Amino acid sequence: MNFKEIYKLPLRKSNYGMVFTADGYMAFFFCLCHPDCKAYHQVVDALNREEPLKSDKGTWSYKSCFVYLGEEKAIRIRGWGHLTGCGGLCLPSDEAARIQDEFGQWIADTLNGKERKS
Repeated sequence: MNFKEIYKLPLRKSNYGMVFTADGYMAFFFCLCHPDCKAYHQVVDALNREEPLKSDKGTWSYKSCFVYLGEEKAIRIRGWGHLTGCGGLCLPSDEAARIQDEFGQWIADTLNGKERKS
């Protein structure tokens, strides 16, 4: 199973900086900006189109459930309960962690304009 089977596009913006998958599961939330912030909308739109996003604040990177913009935590990956819970997919924690890591890395790579095969 790969992340695109779980974190389905298009992503949907909601209030309070939360972003959901096409089928309504929590995908991530923003750490840096208010939901009305222009950057919030630009990031989600860029991910849905799977294209780069220009930023003067540095490059995007991923580490331990967070996508960073430069040195700042910008996005926190969510969905652990859906991945591991008995009411969700019941995946083992190592597989769930791998899937979250793939999703986070895809976000960073996509926003940086790097092609990824997944």
